[in-house]
Amino acid sequence: MTTQDAWWPPDNPHICPPPTLGFSLALCGAANVIHELLGSSSWFPKVLLEAIEIAYTWLAFSLFVAYSLRALVHWRVAIRDLSTPRIIPNYAAGQMALLFLTLRLLRTSDASAISVYALSTVQLILLVLFLQRCWTTSTLPEPFWNPPTINCAVTTIVAAGLGMPDWLVYWSFRLALFLQITIVPIECYRVMFGESGDRLLADPSRQKVVANNISIALLQAPCSLNVVAWGAIRRRGLHALPICGGNDTMYCEDAIGHFLFACALVVVVLTGRSLWLRRKSIHDAGFSPAWAATTFPTCSSAIAALHYTGFSEGDLASPSLLRHNRSPPFTLLRVIAAMFATTTSVLVLTMVFLFLRHQARAIYNATRYSESQGASMASLSSLESPVCTPAKGHVELRADFPEAISRAPAFPTKSEAANLNPISRSV
Repeated sequence: MTTQDAWWPPDNPHICPPPTLGFSLALCGAANVIHELLGSSSWFPKVLLEAIEIAYTWLAFSLFVAYSLRALVHWRVAIRDLSTPRIIPNYAAGQMALLFLTLRLLRTSDASAISVYALSTVQLILLVLFLQRCWTTSTLPEPFWNPPTINCAVTTIVAAGLGMPDWLVYWSFRLALFLQITIVPIECYRVMFGESGDRLLADPSRQKVVANNISIALLQAPCSLNVVAWGAIRRRGLHALPICGGNDTMYCEDAIGHFLFACALVVVVLTGRSLWLRRKSIHDAGFSPAWAATTFPTCSSAIAALHYTGFSEGDLASPSLLRHNRSPPFTLLRVIAAMFATTTSVLVLTMVFLFLRHQARAIYNATRYSESQGASMASLSSLESPVCTPAKGHVELRADFPEAISRAPAFPTKSEAANLNPISRSV
């Protein structure tokens, strides 16, 4: 194995694993958080936030390119991953990351529309593939279902931000809302009450506690994403639901915003409680690339809080009651939302640092292993001693050991040995 093989081994899942796409999405989410904080430049230094936003965006792009190169080199591994329900969410994260990168890097380009249409098609393909694999393997909804399903809300956010046709904004949001209503309640029920007895008897390898790992952090993502998507729709002045087609459009939209945020708040609390109950198993497992699950969902919750509380004065994404109200209670809500968003940005930066350190160690260990293997082969080939050296008291292997064995004469038969032995002949 050469040093180059150590960088891109098909059988080494520790170097540039699929969760790399999750960290790319995490940095896109953190950049979005910083962008929302820029809406109130009086609270934060604008130049610093803009620099951080640009740095997050390009680092996200770099991670996406790194994994894309690995997937191209080892395309068979990528195809195999797409047949595993628990790995498909990583590729869904990559699809979302590329959508956000399209919004940030191709906003003024004609290629942005082509990219959004293509990635929306990829999202539908991943959705169908994921549901088919879950059906085949009898995998019921749990938090890792969220990236390949509710990620169509990201299409709504990006399409609204780029001024794409209304039908794409409408139907992507409606699909996301439908999937939230059908999937999230099942996930919450299974997270709270665990696996059913019948499924445990059918497969003893299953655990009673559902999502007894860091993937439980994904539970908060769908409801928070739909709050952000609804805010993006309101900023554009669209009415994505038929029930808001009457004269009291503002009150209807405010009611939907209150309802979506209430659902998001409940699920965020449930996510925090579930993380606390699973703290021992999460701590015992230690850090791994799977901790990407803690990043983008939390960014979605932070942006949802900023939208709902009206962090930017006059923001159409917030309900009319909070949009211009600057009284102390509502200001306190904005302070809490800003603190949550700032903490989330620091969390993402910390997780990315731990991931990059994890990757540096994996590459170092692979390189050391490659060098040790090369040194062992070199020392083995340099041996010139016979196959067996009794005088030294041990056996030494020659480099041409197989050839030496093949050239060795065959053992004599019993009659041949009797003829060769003088004692036997005398008797």
